[in-house]
Amino acid sequence: METVAEGVFPELVDESAFLDTLKLSVWGRRRESPLCAVANVKNEAIGGPRSKYGRLDRGVVVSTGNRYEVLYGPRRLLRILPPVELILRSDRTPITLENAVGAINGLVEVLDRLMVSQLELTFDLGGLGAEWFERRIFSSGRRFLTLVDAEGKRTFYVASPTSPWQVRVYQKTKDVTRFEYVLRRPFLRQRRISGPEDIALLRYLDFGGCIWLRRPNMCVVTRIKKNLDPDVRRRAFVSLFRTLPLREFVKVAESSFGAPRQDLLLPSLVDDRLRRMQRKLIC
Repeated sequence: METVAEGVFPELVDESAFLDTLKLSVWGRRRESPLCAVANVKNEAIGGPRSKYGRLDRGVVVSTGNRYEVLYGPRRLLRILPPVELILRSDRTPITLENAVGAINGLVEVLDRLMVSQLELTFDLGGLGAEWFERRIFSSGRRFLTLVDAEGKRTFYVASPTSPWQVRVYQKTKDVTRFEYVLRRPFLRQRRISGPEDIALLRYLDFGGCIWLRRPNMCVVTRIKKNLDPDVRRRAFVSLFRTLPLREFVKVAESSFGAPRQDLLLPSLVDDRLRRMQRKLIC
């Protein structure tokens, strides 16, 4: 597939979800000489006080152009950690079951057991910025965080780095915003996603209990604004509407202005777009 330099697949934007990263726990042994063609290979020690593994083997699978990482030599929790951790990325080609199996067989031998430990279910969207999602996301997760880098680029997180799932939203290119679910082992286990062959089940998972998108009901907002008196309350209402995320605004509007939150919100069409892309997941 033809890609742009930033790693976006133009034919998938607003069309299909894909896996950006796939992390596998492997009960087997790293191949000293890979069976598949690899390039830019580096092997280095990664030991440190918090490191789980002692060495890292990384490179590029030539057939896909995608990076891989093989972590091996567990340094602690020897009875719990798998002997090998394999990480596959979608750099030049989306991860599929076929090319994932090819990389696994090429990089690992004496394979006794294989388990998906983490993956990133990714949606590339045009016409929407990260701030659009910041304002409209509602979630059962309690942690919302926005980070801004030195270039002014925003990354919006929902839930924590240690929770079973996390949402990450950021501007991937000038025209494309990346929305991705980071799904970890507790979440995957509960949904019976164990090996790579189960990844297709992601097409049918319901994320409605994690994330939902809403838009303001402008008819109701306008009506409330017109009926507010004195003028200072009207200005306060407008200011809160313009500055707060909807999830915070509806709470304040209900408690301070008597506006039922269910009246202030409408479903977002972007929810439908995400579900359509999810059903067409490349795997």
